[in-house]
Amino acid sequence: MTLLAVSALLFSGVKIITFELMSNHVHIIFVGDEDAGKRLFALFRKLLSKHLLNRYGVLLLVGWDGQTKPVKDLEYFRTAVAYDNRNGYLVQPDHTPFSYPWGANRFFFNPDVRRRFLEQAIPCSFRERRMVCHSHIADHLSNLMMVDGYASPLCFCAIEEAEGCFRDAHHYFYKIARDVESHKMISRELGEWVFYTDEELYAITYSWCKERSDCASPTLLPAEAKMEAAKWLRYEYNAGEKQIVRLLKLEPSLVAALFGR
Repeated sequence: MTLLAVSALLFSGVKIITFELMSNHVHIIFVGDEDAGKRLFALFRKLLSKHLLNRYGVLLLVGWDGQTKPVKDLEYFRTAVAYDNRNGYLVQPDHTPFSYPWGANRFFFNPDVRRRFLEQAIPCSFRERRMVCHSHIADHLSNLMMVDGYASPLCFCAIEEAEGCFRDAHHYFYKIARDVESHKMISRELGEWVFYTDEELYAITYSWCKERSDCASPTLLPAEAKMEAAKWLRYEYNAGEKQIVRLLKLEPSLVAALFGR
C-alpha cells in the first residue's frame, strides 16, 4: 500500500482514481498519459521487488507486467470502478466491498472512514520511507499520510472526483451489488475469471428460470433444464462446481461428470 502511494505521489501527472491489491495481481484505474501510467506501474513493481528481496530474500515479480485498457465513456468508467472496488471481497468471504482493507474501495461514500483519516492520519516518517523503499526515492515526500501502519488511499487517490461520476450513493451501490452483467463485460475484456457469490448467482439463475420456463425456483427445474442451467452458469458466469451443486441441488458426481471430471 505504501509503495503504491510513493509511486503515485512521484508521478504528479497521473491521478489514481481507485485500486485493489490482490495476492497475485493489482487493478489500478488512473487518469493521465498512458505511458506515464505504465512508468508509474514499473516504479511500483521495482520498489515492491526490492522490498521483497530485502525483507524476504526472494524475488517474486519476474514477468509481472502491466497492461492498460482505455476507459471508453462515463458508463464504462462507472462499471470499471465498481468492478475494481469489489474485486477483493469476492475472494475474501469475511469482507464486503466496504471493508476489504487493501484498496481504495472502503473509502467510497463512507464519511466515517474519512473522518477517521482526518483524526488519526500521521505523516510517514523519514525513517519509515527509507525502510519500506530501500532507497532515497521518497526522501522529499511530505504528503505521505499513514493510518494503521500504511499509507492511506486518501492521500493519493482522487476518490471524491470518482464519486462525482455517479449520480449518488444509491447508484454506486447498485453498480457494486447488482449490475452483474456489466462486471462480466469488464472481466472478459481483461481476460479475467470473475467470480460471483452464491447470492448473486441465485438472482441471475432465478431470472433465467422465469424467462425460460416460468419456474418458481432453480431447484424445481426439470432434470434436462438443470443440465442446461448448469452449463450456462459454468460458461457464462464461471460458476464453480460446488456453487452449481448448491444452486441447482444436483449431485456432485453428476456435475463433475458434466464437466469432464
